[in-house]
Amino acid sequence: MKINLALLSLLFAFAIVGCKDPIPDPEQTTLILPEDNTSCLYVSQSSSTASVDFSWQEAQHTDAYKVVVRNLTTEEETTSITENTSIRLTLTRGTPYQWKVITTSELSEVETTSNNFSFYLEAQQQRNYLPFPARLLSPQLDERITLTNGEYNFSWQGDDLDDDLSHYTLLIGGSADSLNEIATDITATSYSAALNNGEVYFWQIISYDQNGNNTKSLANRFETAP
Repeated sequence: MKINLALLSLLFAFAIVGCKDPIPDPEQTTLILPEDNTSCLYVSQSSSTASVDFSWQEAQHTDAYKVVVRNLTTEEETTSITENTSIRLTLTRGTPYQWKVITTSELSEVETTSNNFSFYLEAQQQRNYLPFPARLLSPQLDERITLTNGEYNFSWQGDDLDDDLSHYTLLIGGSADSLNEIATDITATSYSAALNNGEVYFWQIISYDQNGNNTKSLANRFETAP
């Protein structure tokens, strides 16, 4: 009888543990300002820098927010942590940026990332804006692709505040440091290029506007199926 009572107590303890509610993961937040693909409004400035207000919606089950801002010209990232739903940061002017917010919780190891927004922080007395770096749509980063008749159709998205994009250049190579021009003066946002099966590649797009300004996208890695 003592053995049975001990066994019942043990089973009861396991049942209590098993009935505990799971710890919820932090929810994804929605970005508010700066808006996507816009010229950013700043609150104070010097000739080279400006203070920019970032804001986003409150997320459930969240203790803190990591605000990640990437300089799309240098590809440098800065991360700032706050418990509020807004923050003011000082950034370099005349530069395109991308930002996101990562929600975190002390009760969960999961970190949830928002969508990415891009904006341009204009320079002093700027009359013409640089194009935003192209968003590489296909192939995606680290994607394995299948060729059709030895070719693949690359696609991307270009944006410019002046709406004066003129053409693109497609570069492909075996590493991010050894890219070769495959096609220039591309006026569409897609291009079919010949590749080899079973190879690792990197690709990049250079966007040009009608004033000769240009910006480079990130160089994304992908591979072709054998």
